Amino acid sequence: MKMATMRGTLFLLFFAITNSAIAQGFVLGLSHESRIYNSFRSLNVYLPLEYDFNDPTVRYPVIYFLHGSGTNQDGYTAITVMIDSLRAENKISPMLMVFPDGSAGQFGGSYYSNSALYGSMEDYIAFEVVPFIDSEFHTAAKREQRFIMGHSMGGYGAMRLAVDHPEIFRGGVSHSGIPDLTQFKTWIPTLLSENGSAPPYNFTPSRIFTIDAFAMAGAWSPNLSKPPYFVDFPLDSQGNLIDSVFARWQEHNPARLVSHLSPEDNLALFFDCGRQDRFLIVPWNDAFADSLDRLGLPYEYQTFQGGHSEKLLARLRISIAWVDSVFKAPPPVSAVQGRETRVPAAFALYQNFPNPFNPTTSIRFALPRQSAITLKVYDVSGREVLILAEGKFSAGVHEVPLATGRLASGLYFYRLSAEGFSQTHKLTVMK
Repeated sequence: MKMATMRGTLFLLFFAITNSAIAQGFVLGLSHESRIYNSFRSLNVYLPLEYDFNDPTVRYPVIYFLHGSGTNQDGYTAITVMIDSLRAENKISPMLMVFPDGSAGQFGGSYYSNSALYGSMEDYIAFEVVPFIDSEFHTAAKREQRFIMGHSMGGYGAMRLAVDHPEIFRGGVSHSGIPDLTQFKTWIPTLLSENGSAPPYNFTPSRIFTIDAFAMAGAWSPNLSKPPYFVDFPLDSQGNLIDSVFARWQEHNPARLVSHLSPEDNLALFFDCGRQDRFLIVPWNDAFADSLDRLGLPYEYQTFQGGHSEKLLARLRISIAWVDSVFKAPPPVSAVQGRETRVPAAFALYQNFPNPFNPTTSIRFALPRQSAITLKVYDVSGREVLILAEGKFSAGVHEVPLATGRLASGLYFYRLSAEGFSQTHKLTVMK
């Protein structure tokens, strides 16, 4: 790799093959000089096996992945192994993935916002990291071949940067993020319970929800003249929301920032969350979907059976394949496995294959237009046992994997419901 500079000196820290049975790609750990932070900052870059430093004629799309709070660019290394798996299965084309360091401050993260307390993290990602990657690697170096995604705090950051910078990013993906800050109100009972049984409350960053609320305050309501935490916390000692502080937060609310967008901006948005997420973020994502609906902006929103992190790799298999399909062709595309497809003429649910099955099968369904759907599995008594898919899906043919998991051997039924359409098929588990 050429040892060029972007506002400073580039240092090669390590060059390693990913540690997996497939081991298709490799990861570079880099440090570059940031003028915004007046320091050297670290980032990791995943390169596909095909990448040739000596052949600039081959150009690759790039996904920027933003980590969650309490970690840094090294915290999501398993993603690269998963990308290798998708490549081995021929489900995605070669691409780069960049993992910048978004850590800052004493509360575990920057929320990828420009803040007097954390520095200008949003500007750093958009105006230093992206140009640095384009200058040092064989990227396509255009908006249509650039996506930003993240998890948790990084999910917020990805949606924020995609909405703020549609001229830089083709789209954004948020996994278990908080894209509508008005729903912070749903946290208030938990915040109060973490900080005492009754007012007056003395809010301190000592428990999980409160620490995260302080991290948010550091991003959106910093106050450098207010030690020891240097933030304006959004609740007063009686547990009431402070309107003047919360109004400052709304200046950073993706659900409001989308108001400057139109369908002609062609911004692709995908977001999801687990229905059992311990951070209670389903309302945050529901409200964001409502805002997009009011503006007539297209999106993919899925909820799933699970919590905050344990299904992240499975969800990333879905979203990265979806991003790959957006890279390859304009919408409409499949939201679930990234299949490029013509728009079907009617709703349809297809027979799973293989059937009977063990350990996995696939269920396909067709949507003639963007629709809110549910796809559920029932036992022979009619009891619901699984929710395979739920949310708003684009027009196209979608595919959902199903593993036997905790399903016992026997006969089951799966049903697709969408806009008055309902269809059911049988499936058989054989263990």
